[in-house]
Amino acid sequence: MNKLAIIGAIILGATGSAFAQTTDEQEAKGIGPTVSELAKAQRDSDAHGIGADVKLLAQQIHENDADDADDDQDTDEDADAAADGRANASENSAAVAAAAVADAKGDNRQIRDGTGAVADLRTSVRADVANTRSSVAATRTTVADARANATAAREQAMAIRDAVRAARPGRGG
Repeated sequence: MNKLAIIGAIILGATGSAFAQTTDEQEAKGIGPTVSELAKAQRDSDAHGIGADVKLLAQQIHENDADDADDDQDTDEDADAAADGRANASENSAAVAAAAVADAKGDNRQIRDGTGAVADLRTSVRADVANTRSSVAATRTTVADARANATAAREQAMAIRDAVRAARPGRGG
C-alpha cells in the first residue's frame, strides 16, 4: 500500500509541476510533453491509468484557451484587420473591394433617398436644364425674327430690282 501512495504522490507531483509550468515551448507544443512525463512516471511504477490526469490537464488548457479567446474578442478593429491580413491587402483584393462596397452603402442610400450630394447635383442639373430651355426658346425667337427680316430684305431687294429695270430706258417698259 505504501508503494501505491508513493506512486500517487509522484504522479500528483508530476501533474502539479506540469500545471505550474507554462513556458512558451510547452504552450507551442500543447499538452504532449506533460502527458509524456506522466507516461514515463507511470512506466516506472506499478500504478497505471493517467487518463484522469490527462483529462483534467486538457480541461484546464481548454479553459485557458477560452479565456484567451474572450480576451481576443475585446481587441479593436485595427488589430482584427491586421490579424486577418486586411492591413496589408493589395488594392485589388476582395477585402479592399468589400470595404469599398461597405463605404459606398451610405452613398447608395443617399441616391435612393434623394438626399445629400446627389440631391444637390440633381437640383443643379434641373436648374441648368431650365435655364438652357429658356435660352433655346429665346434663340429660336431670334432666329425666327432673323428669317423674317431676311425674307423682308429679299422682297425689298426684288422690288428695287424690278423698279430699276422698269426705269431703264429701252429695257422693259
